[in-house]
Amino acid sequence: MTLTSGPWDRQIDDFDPILNRHLHLAYQLGMVKLMPHIQNVKNKSYKDTSGPGLDFIKSVLTKFQCKADIQSKRNYAILRLLFDLGLRASELTSIDVEDFNYEKSTLAVIGKGWREKQNLNLPDVTREAVSVWINQLGRRIGPLFISLSVAHSNNRLTRHGLFNLIKSLDSSNKFKVHPHSIRHTAITEACRQAQLNGFGIEEVLRFSRHASLATLLVYRDNLRDAQGELAKMISGSVGSKLSK
Repeated sequence: MTLTSGPWDRQIDDFDPILNRHLHLAYQLGMVKLMPHIQNVKNKSYKDTSGPGLDFIKSVLTKFQCKADIQSKRNYAILRLLFDLGLRASELTSIDVEDFNYEKSTLAVIGKGWREKQNLNLPDVTREAVSVWINQLGRRIGPLFISLSVAHSNNRLTRHGLFNLIKSLDSSNKFKVHPHSIRHTAITEACRQAQLNGFGIEEVLRFSRHASLATLLVYRDNLRDAQGELAKMISGSVGSKLSK
């Protein structure tokens, strides 16, 4: 006995151990002739991997780039790292000033599940953004990004603080933007650029630092809409004209 996905599939998953025990008892008592079993219904959660999109990223970067105040310099460097390297919030907030090497154009980052920091290569514009911020910061050790609020001034920027900062960039709340959504846009763009420039999926995996290729394939498949394109091809194989 197998139940297919339906409006109560989550409730079935929650209570199937209880139901199976009762059904097994009914079988032992001779109330049913076959041994029934309720199998978990697999739920496929929809994952939006597009993020706020390139236009949003460009507009915010331009806004910060045109200003010379300390907050804009910090925020510009933060956004460049979140997008250009596809950093996670935990990765960004754990970076120290000494992790930055201007001459080698690298940034040492401890990724998710990593035990040690590894050097990531920086694009020129990203290196300059970080360098400008460090010069503004005026020190060579300690956290790279600090809070600028009165209550937590000069303390390391926390993940909560970063979340609030990124959320404030979308005043209309149109994109529901947060640090990880910036990463989504970065990885989606990495998949697109890889397709255009002949890079393999393994190169994009190195960029995204995902532990599982299956996770990255979600981004690629959402970008390509392979299911939709194949459906059109299959449909066309038997004729595509509508009868009137």
